[in-house]
Amino acid sequence: MRNLFDISSPIAPRRRRLAPALLVVALSGAVLAACGGGGDDVDETQPTTTAAVGTTATTPVSAVVPTTTSATSAPPTTVAETTTTGAEPETTTTVEPESTVPTEADATEAEAEAEAEATVAAASASSASTDTSGYWFSAVAISADLAARMTPSSWREGCPVGLEDLRYVTVAHWGFDGGVHQGELVVNADTVGALEDIFRQLYAAGYPITQMRLIDDFGGDDDASIDADNTSAFNCRSATGSSSWSNHAYGRAIDINPLINPYVFEGGGTSHAASETYLDRSNVRPGMIVEGDAVVAAFDSHGWDWGGRWSSPVDRQHFSSSGG
Repeated sequence: MRNLFDISSPIAPRRRRLAPALLVVALSGAVLAACGGGGDDVDETQPTTTAAVGTTATTPVSAVVPTTTSATSAPPTTVAETTTTGAEPETTTTVEPESTVPTEADATEAEAEAEAEATVAAASASSASTDTSGYWFSAVAISADLAARMTPSSWREGCPVGLEDLRYVTVAHWGFDGGVHQGELVVNADTVGALEDIFRQLYAAGYPITQMRLIDDFGGDDDASIDADNTSAFNCRSATGSSSWSNHAYGRAIDINPLINPYVFEGGGTSHAASETYLDRSNVRPGMIVEGDAVVAAFDSHGWDWGGRWSSPVDRQHFSSSGG
């Protein structure tokens, strides 16, 4: 092939005119290749003059590959913008980073919410005012052994009810030590259903009871039971200051924390010295029963009468299913 730039060639004049033009084309292709093929202003759908320069246009195109490759390690937003270079801005799809890449702040907030929920759950589980899962109540007929225990201290021939009409109850209750204890009572069979729910309400309220033992453990002596602040029910005896049978003799009355909730005479006194500090009902202390509290509400829900509402005497410890 003849050298196009040989000035001795017959076509030298034509070659001298073409040489500058070819040099400009070659240089233009190199510049465009170095700039990545012409930039965002190039309409990729239309052919350009650089595309006609075979080897010169092909080589620079491969030079943009490292830029595209490095972008793939960035978040999805960067990749989307890189691969849609040259498209109209409004058609570019942008993926919000927070929807695909959780941040450290997101994780911290989630942990805080979980911790708060756990704290609330723990507080609810430890609250005696809402949890009755540890409550139990049982009522059975009077056995021969129990009848022997009760005779003649709390029951004997001539009492207004027979042993067959009574039931032996064991029930869970809270103590002043914050623990759950088993109490025992003898009651009339017709009060069992109401008492099961009443003591459940007292348990749910966290109301403390000093102790709950059969009055037979005190020889049937009501005063001795009161001095021990013992909660009791059945006792075949007459009503205080009367020759008539007490509702306790029928198993339809119960005295709760009797030392803390004293029987008050007309003059405002009490027969138990240890109860005097509890005559002031404005200073409400644990175990005391006052109008509107959980104990009164529980007995009210089953229509029981409360001696704390009597005008005189006032018997704050006393609840009865039949009044009096």
